[in-house]
Amino acid sequence: MKQAMALRAHIKSQTDVDAAAGIDVRRIAVEQRGSRTCGAEATLFLHAYEDFERALVAGVPMREREVRRRSALAAFDALLLALGYPKPSQQQPPSIPRQ
Repeated sequence: MKQAMALRAHIKSQTDVDAAAGIDVRRIAVEQRGSRTCGAEATLFLHAYEDFERALVAGVPMREREVRRRSALAAFDALLLALGYPKPSQQQPPSIPRQ
């Protein structure tokens, strides 16, 4: 549980692409891709996280980057729920900066 929450915190605060951290974040989903119980959630998360990281590399405007971050976090939360983790605390989502 602590590792999953640490990975979630990483996504929530991520400002650049770090290969080692990216591997750790993806590992939880890659291991579940063939699972009947959470394979769809794993695949959805991998796509959402890839889209978010692509936005970081491409220099997408902050507003769009934050939309993609939210999408990746929502997909990660869905994967954790499918894996049987308790629902993450109902924290206020990060506000989307105006540009």
